Amino acid sequence: MRCEREHEVKDLLGRGHWPQASGEELRVHVAGCGKCGDLVMVSQAFRGARATAMQSAPAMAPGLIWWRAQVRRRQSALEQIARPVWGAQIFALAVTVLLGVGLVVVETRRGFDWQKGAQALHLEALLPMGGDGLEMVLLAACVGLVAVLGGVVVYLGMERR
Repeated sequence: MRCEREHEVKDLLGRGHWPQASGEELRVHVAGCGKCGDLVMVSQAFRGARATAMQSAPAMAPGLIWWRAQVRRRQSALEQIARPVWGAQIFALAVTVLLGVGLVVVETRRGFDWQKGAQALHLEALLPMGGDGLEMVLLAACVGLVAVLGGVVVYLGMERR
């Protein structure tokens, strides 16, 4: 069963105006109506519990709250950036594997001899004329080192942003 004055009581309770803004007639009605009386009792109990909790809750410094919000914002931005990068890495790996498998299949069909191919992959193959090409090996090592260091510098530069 619904009370015809329940909406009025809810409105006053919702605004926080009970019992100051209510008339004497409405207060008498709430005292006599079980439904409206329960509504006021429960609402006041919740308001009291909320006020107690608000008083006992430690107030944090605004700077700390701002710092935490910035950390959360930065973390969510990094997560949004990481999703496409992860997809690009998977795509690059898949393309590399497919190209590698394709190269092996093509070379096998041409009659590639695996034993001769393995013998061709040794250090002396990089040194033409038995050691006179040492400069070429050093140059290749320097170029590789510059490439690796360049990647590290770019990575560290991106981390600071």
